[in-house]
Amino acid sequence: MLEEYLHEIGYSDEQIQFLRNTYPLSSYSESTLLYNFRTLYRYFKNNNIDNSSFVYITITNPTILCESLENIKNMVRNFQTLGINKLDFFSILKQYPQILCLNFSRIKQLFNQFYRVGFSVENARLIVVQYPAILNSQYDDVNKAIQFFLNFGFSTLETISIFTTLPKLFQYTSFSFSNMINTIKKLGFSDYDIRKVVSLVPKILLYKFDDVLKSFRCLQEIGYKDTDIVFLIRNVPIILKENYLFLINKKIETLLSLGFLKQDIVLMTFNNPYIFLYSIDYLKDKFNSIQAFGYSTDNVIKMMRNCPFLFGYHIKNIEKKIAFYKDCHLDFLVINESKVFFYNLDFIKARYCFISNDKTITKENYSLLFLNDRDFYEKFSITREQLLEGNY
Repeated sequence: MLEEYLHEIGYSDEQIQFLRNTYPLSSYSESTLLYNFRTLYRYFKNNNIDNSSFVYITITNPTILCESLENIKNMVRNFQTLGINKLDFFSILKQYPQILCLNFSRIKQLFNQFYRVGFSVENARLIVVQYPAILNSQYDDVNKAIQFFLNFGFSTLETISIFTTLPKLFQYTSFSFSNMINTIKKLGFSDYDIRKVVSLVPKILLYKFDDVLKSFRCLQEIGYKDTDIVFLIRNVPIILKENYLFLINKKIETLLSLGFLKQDIVLMTFNNPYIFLYSIDYLKDKFNSIQAFGYSTDNVIKMMRNCPFLFGYHIKNIEKKIAFYKDCHLDFLVINESKVFFYNLDFIKARYCFISNDKTITKENYSLLFLNDRDFYEKFSITREQLLEGNY
């Protein structure tokens, strides 16, 4: 009867034999085993443990079948005092069946250790849910891992964020971290660069150095200098994420297909590294939308080369600025001096109205519109605030 019941749940003959031969289950009568299986199965089923997970849990940790149901319920309640709710607990159990064999007072000490460093209850919960094996870690190992980051110069908040994002780091030694960091330094990264990159992409510490070097060389082949690459990675660390180089190459292919030269792309992405964060469809749409205002492909390329931040500007704002400069017969600025897109339109309009009261703005004197506040005041004796208020 026991075998029939276990077959219905999903156990194979080999798994059933394994459980029968496992001590202390081997000393139990068939009726006792059947009772224990049924009791545990019903309880787990009511807590969203499916058949395959039930099989995995009991094969990985057969002694669970020797535990009284009340003891298991007590363990669930104990974890709730640490911020691990019932749903979390059974999610952890599916990943790490050994949780029911652990000493709860020892687990509590681990959580208290987290709290002393500055981890919140939620931080600790996220770490355990993502990496349940931490529950069986040695305190000294956990503390050494945390101290390594603090000693390297990461702030407490950065350290907490790193481990909450990637709790798997707790299974590695400080030697592993140190080895990767020293290797990255050889590529030209400073301690500050490393802290910034690791804070945003902690997984870099788990990469093989050959993979990091491959990313570095691919960027070199595109045309970036070593110092440019360090700058790019410092500002957009996602470049180092797995498979992201494939996306970068696809984006570069897209920009090349639009008519940009490789040197244009290197220049634009150096000045605006966030171009690499935009989707391919977004890059195409932005290019085509500006072209739809009546500009040739060459002109749009020139505009974006001069002002790479155009990729990030909302198309409605770009349209308003183009319309303004066209109305003022200064539309040559849009192509040749695309930096004009940096300036607040209301501010430039106020300056234009003020200067136009006295003189016509032309190709020869348009630079008056873009003087810094001090030079503008020295020339016209009016402040930015007075201009915007129309107080002149």
